[in-house]
Amino acid sequence: MSFSSPLRTRIPKFSSIPSLLDLLARCPTLPPVLVSMCYYHQIRWECGYWRWGRFREQCNREYRIGETCGLMLVYETEEQPTICAVCCQLQKKLRRYDKMWQDVRRWHHEGGKPATVERTCEEMHVILKQIQGLRKDHDARCRPLFLGCFRRRDSRIFTGYIEEEEKKPTYQ
Repeated sequence: MSFSSPLRTRIPKFSSIPSLLDLLARCPTLPPVLVSMCYYHQIRWECGYWRWGRFREQCNREYRIGETCGLMLVYETEEQPTICAVCCQLQKKLRRYDKMWQDVRRWHHEGGKPATVERTCEEMHVILKQIQGLRKDHDARCRPLFLGCFRRRDSRIFTGYIEEEEKKPTYQ
């Protein structure tokens, strides 16, 4: 006498389960599978700097008006033929630093202005730190997202990317 329980069902083999491609081939009227995320415009300047533009399309995951799911994807990239505002600031600071350097060099050659030279050198150090900060921020934004920050085997953090073979990455 064999007794079979209604709870005991036969589990189908993995090979008998159709894949998504098989289903689409059999039923071409099925709607395509869409991945819904929140999309934004992206603005990219000639120098490589970019920023997020206006909100374009809301995904189905967030039903409230004005709210987003938090995942920002590029809907369309708008290329700007000019350089960014950070590059403009960098150029201004570099011109100012160059002018100060030429003035200090001239004053050393002429002599007789030690206080002015000292004050200008202090200002040059401040401007140099500002230039380094602006370059660091600009390079961090220009770096591709997939090469951001990742750990290497020796547990140092790789923070730079290599454009050419000769350049070496920077570590912290």
